Amino acid sequence: WAENVGPCTLGDAWSAGGIETAFAPRFRDGRCRATSAVAYSKDREMVGFAAATASDEPFNNVGPLVRWRDVVDDDDRVARALLGPVCVAASERGSGLFRDLYAGLLVHSRDLEDVAEGVVLIHADNAASLAAHSKLAGCREAGRFRSTDDRPWVVLVLDLEAARADLRGAD
Repeated sequence: WAENVGPCTLGDAWSAGGIETAFAPRFRDGRCRATSAVAYSKDREMVGFAAATASDEPFNNVGPLVRWRDVVDDDDRVARALLGPVCVAASERGSGLFRDLYAGLLVHSRDLEDVAEGVVLIHADNAASLAAHSKLAGCREAGRFRSTDDRPWVVLVLDLEAARADLRGAD
């Protein structure tokens, strides 16, 4: 989708964690289809990445993870986005970067302002990610499933109004 990416950035806006966030949104039919926040250290090394895609994007409806739809009622007309992956460099873990990346996606960027819920798929063995997400306001476990390749997954639903309020308070 590189040809659809337009430049957008917060420039020299540094978060409390010393991280710059840059956005590369992709739009179709007036709606954001995919966006991301990329974090760089002051030495310009990439140290984090977070992405979000519209829940009705074609690639969210194929493959081993499509069973998330069995857990979340996607026919209720709630505006949703799939959130993730969120990746944080080992050198930055525990620094607040995880929250900074979510603040970049949900507060500083307007790409997802019309989205009410985020759906997060986490491998059931990823205790660190499950713990980090559980600290976000408005996060609840919606269910679990096994993918078609028999891997265990946890489906979290994030109330984005609650998460945004919490993340704004952290700025």
